[in-house]
Amino acid sequence: MSKRVTVNPPPPPALYLAPLFTTFLVLLTFGIFYWLFLQCPSDGSYQCLLSFKLLFREIRPEVATNAAGYIDRVTWTLAGGLHLVVSLAAMTVSCFIIYSALDGHRVRDRWLLIIVTLLVAANIGLCVAILTAADVSSPAQLMLERTAARVIPRINFYNRGFDALGLTVGITLAVAACTIIWRNPGETQDERELTRRQRLLRALLYAGAAALVIGVLRLGTAVGWGGSFWAANTPAGKEASSLITGIVSSLGISYTLILASMYLPTVLVLNARAQTLAETESPDRQDEWLKKNGLSLSLLGHLPRILALLGPVLVGPVGELLSRLAKLATGAE
Repeated sequence: MSKRVTVNPPPPPALYLAPLFTTFLVLLTFGIFYWLFLQCPSDGSYQCLLSFKLLFREIRPEVATNAAGYIDRVTWTLAGGLHLVVSLAAMTVSCFIIYSALDGHRVRDRWLLIIVTLLVAANIGLCVAILTAADVSSPAQLMLERTAARVIPRINFYNRGFDALGLTVGITLAVAACTIIWRNPGETQDERELTRRQRLLRALLYAGAAALVIGVLRLGTAVGWGGSFWAANTPAGKEASSLITGIVSSLGISYTLILASMYLPTVLVLNARAQTLAETESPDRQDEWLKKNGLSLSLLGHLPRILALLGPVLVGPVGELLSRLAKLATGAE
C-alpha cells in the first residue's frame, strides 16, 4: 500500500492559478505591443504599409468569380466550420477536465465554476474582438476588405468572431489547467492520482493544440484567399505573399506561447509533486520508481507533447506548402 504524502510546507494558493496568470501575461504583453507598435492609423494614410495604395491597384477582380477564387472560398468555409467544431470540442474537453479534476468538491460547485468560466471567457473574447475590429486600417483587414469582401462582404466580421472563439478556448483551457494542479489544504495525492492528472493534462494539451492549429489554418485560408487576387509572379503578388506569411507566422507564434504558458506551469507542478512522492516512497531508487509509475520526465516521452506545443507555429509553413502544391495541381499559378 503506497504511502500518501503532502508537500510540506504547503504551496501558496496563488501557485494554483499560475497557468491562468501566465496566459493572461502573454495576452497582455501581446496586446500592449500590438497597440504600441502595430496599430495602424484610421485616417486612411496607410502609414503602416506605405505601398498598400499601389498594391491595391494591381488587384485582379476576376478572381472573385473564377474557379481558383471559388476553391479559395470553399477552403475558407471548410476551415471556418472545422475551427468552430474543434473549438467547441476543446471547450467541452476543458469542462470535462474541470469537472473531473475537482471531483472532491460538490457537483453544484463544479458546474457553477464551469458556467462562470465559459461566460467570463466568452465576454473577454468578445471585448478583445471588438477592440481589434476598431483597427480598420490594419493590413489584414484592409487586404480582405479589398479582395475577399467582394465575395463575402462581412468576412472581417466573421474573422473577428473566430478570433473571439479562439480566445474563449484559450482562457477556458487555462482555467482547466489550474484545476488540474488544484489541491485543498490537507489533501493527499498518491501516484495513481498524479498519473490521472497527468492524463488530464495531456488531454488538455492535445485539445488546445488542435483548436489553435485549426485557428492558424483558418486565418491562413482567409488571408491566402485575399492574396490570390494578385498574380503570384508579380512584385505586388510577392509583396502580398510576404505580408500573408508574416500575419500567419505571428499568429502561430502567439498561439504557441499561449499554449506553453498554460502547459509548462502545470507540468512543472505535477512533476515536483511526483518527485516529492518518489523521495518518500523509494528514496534510493527514485528514477526507477518514477518510471515504473509513468511519472518520469524524459525528452523521448515528451516528444509528442513538444510537437503539440509547436503545432501552431509549425502549421503556417506546412499550410503554405500545401496551398502552393494545390495551386500548382490546379494550374492556378
